[in-house]
Amino acid sequence: MTNIEAAKQTLGEEFAMFCELLCQRIEAIKLPAGARVLDVGTGMGRAAITLALCGFDVTTGEPADDQSAYARQPWMDDARRVGVDRAIQFRAFDASALPFEDGSFDALFMLGALHHMRDPQAVIDECIRVVRTAGALCILEPTAQLVEHVRARHPDHPEPTDPRPLVPSMQVEHIGGEMMDTFIIRR
Repeated sequence: MTNIEAAKQTLGEEFAMFCELLCQRIEAIKLPAGARVLDVGTGMGRAAITLALCGFDVTTGEPADDQSAYARQPWMDDARRVGVDRAIQFRAFDASALPFEDGSFDALFMLGALHHMRDPQAVIDECIRVVRTAGALCILEPTAQLVEHVRARHPDHPEPTDPRPLVPSMQVEHIGGEMMDTFIIRR
């Protein structure tokens, strides 16, 4: 059994679903082993944990002052349970002013976070800035169907954000899904 398969069993069905989706997207991007990746919007840690399980050098973060239901999840406990806690570095940051040098990362992942950002254009501009030339941004946003489901518990949940209008001069691959749409932006 691979580490990923063991982690899916340990962390349960919901993690397994997101892990499968992310593994497919990682394969589509063709990241080299040991790539340096940034996960914007840690949330429940699903992306950071999956990326670490795939052997990447992961930095993840969200704003220090974020008090939303999506922030401050005990994701590091799950990372410890599957043995990847040392492969993930957490940094508190504002995604519209990332504290990283230009071209610091081989790729950037954002799992269900863009639609929670106050200024999506500033966030996208910063994400593009910190990804190296020939790198990729992989943004996963909920479909309208998933938002409707989430609103049963969180009635004020925002609408998903389509990043394509925010990067009109860049190549964007859109991969539709039942619950999550994926947008791969190539630099």
